[in-house]
Amino acid sequence: MKIFCDASNMHVGGGKTIILDFISAAEKFPKINFVIFIDERLILKKNIKNNVEIIKVKIFWRLFISFYLRFKIVKSNCFISLGNIPPLLNLNCYSILFMGNRYIIDSISTKSFSLKTRLRINFERILFFLFKNNVNEIFVQSKSMREILEKKIKKSQKRKIFAFNNNEYNYEKFTLNSCLYDFIYVANDDPHKNHKNLLKSWLQLSKEKIYPSLCLVLPKNSFLVREIESIKKIDPAIKINIESNLNKDEVVSLLKSSKALIFPSFFESFGLPLVEAIKCKIDIIASEKDFVRDLVDPNETFDPKSPTSISRAVKRYLKIKETKTEIKDTPEFIDYLINSRLKF
Repeated sequence: MKIFCDASNMHVGGGKTIILDFISAAEKFPKINFVIFIDERLILKKNIKNNVEIIKVKIFWRLFISFYLRFKIVKSNCFISLGNIPPLLNLNCYSILFMGNRYIIDSISTKSFSLKTRLRINFERILFFLFKNNVNEIFVQSKSMREILEKKIKKSQKRKIFAFNNNEYNYEKFTLNSCLYDFIYVANDDPHKNHKNLLKSWLQLSKEKIYPSLCLVLPKNSFLVREIESIKKIDPAIKINIESNLNKDEVVSLLKSSKALIFPSFFESFGLPLVEAIKCKIDIIASEKDFVRDLVDPNETFDPKSPTSISRAVKRYLKIKETKTEIKDTPEFIDYLINSRLKF
């Protein structure tokens, strides 16, 4: 049997994790031959086993993979697209589309993205809706993603939840005794990751002289660096640190060196850092959203649209009492008005 896999549009973030896990898992099936198309920018380990053939693809040639496979695939083969885009042709074999990008199947505004990214997302949306019937099944990783998908495809088309992760990774190899950070957030800087409100909440906390430490794991040269510098100019005591270009070992080490994962994202198709936080045995405070509850039961939750709600969740977690509004008797209010008028 031969399995063909198109992962040619994945080389960073969660997509990178998915394809690296898939390649690692494929090596455990020596009697099955895998042909895997990857982005030429993706860096792999050196010694990949003989049953896995890697074909590196330039960006321009991605759209032609289906035409190449049309002449290579036979009915006894299997095809899976890991990169959210169905094949442009019916490949005449059992085929699966793995959907890991909510932007493609949901009616979410892309106005916060650059023009280049907006064009790419809308192009991928068109490809999905034009060619989604070229696969036998569509896999997603959570209940909330399946509910969205069910509104976009025919009732007769199969869809299945199949969340997977590399369970062989040894999270126990990091036994750190010291705590470097109160909170950590592992995410790229896309708008839906909601760093904007997270940073506002840290500024609010500083006005109350509360300074929890926060580590942000971000892409290199993120625009958020400048925003954090601006916040620190307002109050130099604010504790926000940035880490970039980390491998999995380094990310896990930072997670285990933190008290809790804070996860203010507006939406996710899966939310891998939530899973990794559980495996690292650290606490979680997160958005009160369906995608979070699909995977974990957080220690604290908040409204991700509200910096105040985020800051209050942080205080609850740190066991810092919130000052409540004092409710007085109505005659006291009238008495105040009278006395104020006399003093005027």
